Amino acid sequence: MDCDRLNGFIIWTLALLVIADGLVLYAEIRRQRCDKIAEKESNTEIQEMKDAIEELKNEIKNLKSIQE
Repeated sequence: MDCDRLNGFIIWTLALLVIADGLVLYAEIRRQRCDKIAEKESNTEIQEMKDAIEELKNEIKNLKSIQE
């Protein structure tokens, strides 16, 4: 009878470990998705800044040509 209890304990322990491992894996996947979204947003912001800088450069060139 003690072997049955021990086997049950081992099975439940393994089941809990599998569930915990699944939760950790799920959390890691979610973190990677969030990182990818944040990186995409960052790249978009950087591109918008580059575009704004390019527009400012063009405006400066236009003002210089008007001034001459």
